[in-house]
Amino acid sequence: GSTGTASGGDLYGTPRYPPADPIVEEQGDLDAFRDNFCPCISFDNFADALIFCHNGEGSIWIWNHTTVTYNNTNQTATVAVLLSSVSGAQGVPIDNTSVLVTAERHIMVLGAGGNQRKVEWSHAESYDFTPANTNTAGGFELQTKGRIVGGFKTRYGVLIFTTSDVWKTNYVGSPFIYTAERLTEGAGPVGMKAIAGSADFCIWMSRGKFYSF
Repeated sequence: GSTGTASGGDLYGTPRYPPADPIVEEQGDLDAFRDNFCPCISFDNFADALIFCHNGEGSIWIWNHTTVTYNNTNQTATVAVLLSSVSGAQGVPIDNTSVLVTAERHIMVLGAGGNQRKVEWSHAESYDFTPANTNTAGGFELQTKGRIVGGFKTRYGVLIFTTSDVWKTNYVGSPFIYTAERLTEGAGPVGMKAIAGSADFCIWMSRGKFYSF
């Protein structure tokens, strides 16, 4: 609200609404970071397409250069579209925190469907998120008191960062496809932009300390 008194967005310089974090208060986790991170966008490549998600808006968008129309005179191109509107897309979650593409070519969504502990992924090389016996789509919910901040890809799996701990995914194949193991507790990052690294090394800033993997 433009007056700063309704959920959904505030004017720059006005008080945040609600002023307190209801999830932190509800769960009594007063040591967890409050959910007032600066919004950011997660990007990744899926074949010839670019997929992305703004964690303040939550939808997954796609920009596919094979279907783009360019206007060289005006330096414009076709805009991105919602992934849910693309042919073959099914069960695409909304109100998400982050999106990435795994080494096994699954689109992995973090904080899926508004559940800030849930991880979902599509069928391999597909936009189909509806689990079935004939595909590899699926999901799980992290057993954590924190909320997912985002993910970082390494050659050993996807690191999933929450406000209170860090997890790593493991590719195990059918029928579960992915599992997750907790790497550490009490080492959540101060934000996704506080994480850096490469395929072999990752470092992030937490409260008062740096951690590496």
